[in-house]
Amino acid sequence: MIELIQQRLDSYKASNPVEEEQATKEILQEVALYSLWRAGFFEVAAFQGGTSLRILHKLPRFSEDLDFILKKPDPGFEWSSYLKKLQDGFEEFGLQTEVLDKSRMDQSVKKAVLKDNSISNQLNLSFYRGHPEQKLKIKLEIDVNPPEGSGYEYTYLDFPLDFEVCHQDLASNKEDRLVVLNRVAMSVIDELRGAHPEHVFTYKEHAVQTINNSAWKRARISVGLRQVRVDDLKHTFGRRLRAAGVPMETRKVLLGHKNGDITTHYSAPELEELIEAVNSVCAEKSGKSPALVILKRKAATR
Repeated sequence: MIELIQQRLDSYKASNPVEEEQATKEILQEVALYSLWRAGFFEVAAFQGGTSLRILHKLPRFSEDLDFILKKPDPGFEWSSYLKKLQDGFEEFGLQTEVLDKSRMDQSVKKAVLKDNSISNQLNLSFYRGHPEQKLKIKLEIDVNPPEGSGYEYTYLDFPLDFEVCHQDLASNKEDRLVVLNRVAMSVIDELRGAHPEHVFTYKEHAVQTINNSAWKRARISVGLRQVRVDDLKHTFGRRLRAAGVPMETRKVLLGHKNGDITTHYSAPELEELIEAVNSVCAEKSGKSPALVILKRKAATR
């Protein structure tokens, strides 16, 4: 796995030790995000801050910190339940890291620090020369008392492996969302359509607002998939699209990632490509024509 990190580092084409050090830190941050995803961290938390803007939106920001926010307030949150899995994730890539919980119970921002110098033994890094004991540090901070009204999105990343990050949305992101349904999903919508004058999925005449509810949990148990998380569904969809040979850019659109105003910038042939892609993951073929559904999300009132 260390070869994967070396290839990533080579892709930066760092021209001096400073650029090389920054590139290495960025790579460690991405491995940390992947390891946290493996630990189920993004079920309860979202990525935010300057580093998220660089990794997710390609903005020219850099920070040593990985900043997060809980989706729901929890003053009792502790990093300890995730740090061991974070270390395990780094070990999979041949890196021996030290992770320290720096939190205090009276703080609303809980902190942890990840230190690593094992990467110097694996890669030929110029900025380590003459400083063999130097350790790269990544700070992790999470706000356990998030403000009301935060919106969240999910972004699909492919380094070090395929995974998905929950993150705060951009304040300006009030665009319509394109949802392309394959024939199986469309059949479910058609079956429920008309039962309520406004909403498709309801409970006691009210719109269902969240997926991770009691009905979802009972359904998991009934089919013997107690450990399946909501995020796993989207990740599985992404992996199946990839296995079906769907290109990365198309996968990003289908997984709901921001890519401009897609309702106006995508031509009819491109929309047909999206429909064909979502149907490629269906187990059985159908003679019915595929359908395109565009859902307009109301801008959140602030």
